[in-house]
Amino acid sequence: MKITLKILICAVLFMLMPMCCSAENVKRIAVLDFDSASGISNWWSSYSWGGNFRPGEAVASALTTRLANSSKFVVVEREALDAILREQKLGASGAVSPETASEMGRLIGARYLVIGTVTEFSLTSDGGGGSIRVPISGISLGLGGKANKRVRVSCECKVVDTVTGAIVMASSARKDMTVSSGGLSGFYRGYDLGGRGGELPSSALGKGIYEVAQSLANDIASGKF
Repeated sequence: MKITLKILICAVLFMLMPMCCSAENVKRIAVLDFDSASGISNWWSSYSWGGNFRPGEAVASALTTRLANSSKFVVVEREALDAILREQKLGASGAVSPETASEMGRLIGARYLVIGTVTEFSLTSDGGGGSIRVPISGISLGLGGKANKRVRVSCECKVVDTVTGAIVMASSARKDMTVSSGGLSGFYRGYDLGGRGGELPSSALGKGIYEVAQSLANDIASGKF
């Protein structure tokens, strides 16, 4: 009976070993808001969606989601991260040196910090797409031409070990897109008929942000640290 019990205990421990090893291999990581390069102007503030928009925060949020979907990481939730940093009066941006990473890691309970910079964030037009206003009894319509919008999102990031202060990996990503807009737009008795391009930058840039974040997440997940 004693031998049988010992065999049973050994079998249970043997089954639990892979789970323990797997748990040890899962890294606890946090993503801080990315900085924006000094040359980037806040051109998006002229759009209805751009009032409180911050490129670095958008990239960090997208990257956090994609790292959380990886089995390699336990990711500190952004709400918890922001709350801790606010309480400690620390900034949540990417302006973190390896020297200050140790204290931050201790406070938020993360072994690794992802810090980064949005190096390019632009929306340009080829200048086309003029429109003609057509007033019709209670309706104001615009017959718009087509204009090409060119989007570029570029980022670079570093992963810092909060124990040693060392940068254990670095990565960069860029996404270029060209989107056409145009067609019928205007208002009817106060109702917005859409089509004026107000949502185009949000959609195109959003896709660029997501693809850049996915590229960075793939590099970080495959990193040997």
